Amino acid sequence: MELRQLRQFVVLSRTLNFRRAAEQLNIAQPPLSVSIAKLEAELNAKLFERHQRGVRLTPAGDAALPLAQEAVARAEDIRGAVGAVVSGKNGQLRIGFVSSASYHLAPKLTAAFRSVYPDVELILEEARGIECIQRVETNSLDLGIVRTPLAEATSLSLTPLEKSDLIVALPRNHRFANDKIVRLEALAEDPFILYDRTVPGMRSLVLLSCQSAGFIPKVAHTAAQIHTVLSLVKTGLGVALAPDIEGLEGQLRSVPVTCRGKAITVGLSLVRRKREMSKLITNFWDLARQVTASPA
Repeated sequence: MELRQLRQFVVLSRTLNFRRAAEQLNIAQPPLSVSIAKLEAELNAKLFERHQRGVRLTPAGDAALPLAQEAVARAEDIRGAVGAVVSGKNGQLRIGFVSSASYHLAPKLTAAFRSVYPDVELILEEARGIECIQRVETNSLDLGIVRTPLAEATSLSLTPLEKSDLIVALPRNHRFANDKIVRLEALAEDPFILYDRTVPGMRSLVLLSCQSAGFIPKVAHTAAQIHTVLSLVKTGLGVALAPDIEGLEGQLRSVPVTCRGKAITVGLSLVRRKREMSKLITNFWDLARQVTASPA
């Protein structure tokens, strides 16, 4: 018994006419007659009674019809489900992102993706940049949104999505709190809230920038997450270099900062495995480039 035969049986049960059924199935009438005869022989029962105007279902045909309809419907469901996954319109996508991406970029990308692919299940996980990279490399995440520049080389493909200049986060009573711009060189004597070693990219960038400004920062505290760094700044324990995140208010001030007269630039980039063939992943990858106007 083949699915093709069941589909033919269902269509003939609906039309009750071999000619019309053959037309709907886009086959000739004789092959349809042979196929139904083989199905009846396999079931050892007549499914149709022939008469001058066509056919009608026998009691055996009446019994077989709902089951055949269900089998055909399930086959179509399987075809649709597989097709949706292959086309990237269904399935599950696991995305890791650094905490600073949660303020603006990650919500923007996920909202845009869900509007185009509402049936894809997005699993979003906040993680440190190095963890995102390691988990994409080991296939426990499909994509990662990480801060760049990276501290170490990676085998992953990387696409820059956003760039911004670092700011210096200051307590509101800081001597430079009302300045329009702060020279990093002028902060040589200030205590710094530094990113810990689990955030090697931002940690290295801050240390190298301070060295370029002519000093080694006096580290008062370290933290892994940007919101923890900013919280420590609010308490007055030190200053910190951070990405320019919208809505930094409250008990701290964010002021543009330069090093030797130039802005310090950071980015957010999307990472994935090279030669990744999943349509789900490439759909998100392509849409992220469109939303952020990033080049290929």
